[in-house]
Amino acid sequence: MTTLRECPSSMSLSPTAARAIEAYGGADRWLSASHIEAVVSVTGLAWWLKMRRPVPSTKLWIDLRTPHARLDPVDRTGLIGVLDGKNAILEDHSGGEVARREEAGRFFPGGRRLFYWDSLDLAYFAGHAMWNYFTFPRQLLRSDIAWKEIAEGVLEAHYPPELPTHSTLQRFHFDPKTHLLCRHDCTLEAVGPWALVTQVVNHYREREGIPYFGLRTVYFRRRDDSRIPWPTLIVGRVFDWKMCGAS
Repeated sequence: MTTLRECPSSMSLSPTAARAIEAYGGADRWLSASHIEAVVSVTGLAWWLKMRRPVPSTKLWIDLRTPHARLDPVDRTGLIGVLDGKNAILEDHSGGEVARREEAGRFFPGGRRLFYWDSLDLAYFAGHAMWNYFTFPRQLLRSDIAWKEIAEGVLEAHYPPELPTHSTLQRFHFDPKTHLLCRHDCTLEAVGPWALVTQVVNHYREREGIPYFGLRTVYFRRRDDSRIPWPTLIVGRVFDWKMCGAS
């Protein structure tokens, strides 16, 4: 598994990043935590386009230090999907490995994946998506992601090739009052280089003083970054959320 570097909490942050970290509970809490546990549902057109049926509810275990995520279940067979670095794994509930695909991202987006994703494809895509969403804002404290404040309240991130994520270049927009993430622009490269999307964080919940998103919707966007309001590509709902290991 790839272990990624982190900056100390005393690192120099841009004003937008510093405000965001504080709004999410502070750097010390995120750096001392080990993982996130959550219960989510993910639906939307994207699943049907790849001939997949969404599951009603999935339990997540997200490592905050390295790219590792467990989705139980990942599909209608009841198998557990695992993202382990860039590898996709399927496990049964006894811990046995059912299938594995090394460097799973290199197979996207061509071939039969234009029309159909198997369960390992789903484990890779959903796994890296969940890992990225639920490790934010801790990603702001990583030294292997190059953050740049391009406007007040807007950060641009350049991700390293070793990190499983949607696209190298991503932009994060923050609410000017709450300083929480409200919009996330990226390219779903696993779908195709044309899949420009805007992710809208519709509302937040809070646990032990830490906000977490309760509803997140994903839309296609145009080249000028304006949102295409229909169809809704992905809808993600969070029913439960817990930070573990934080002091």
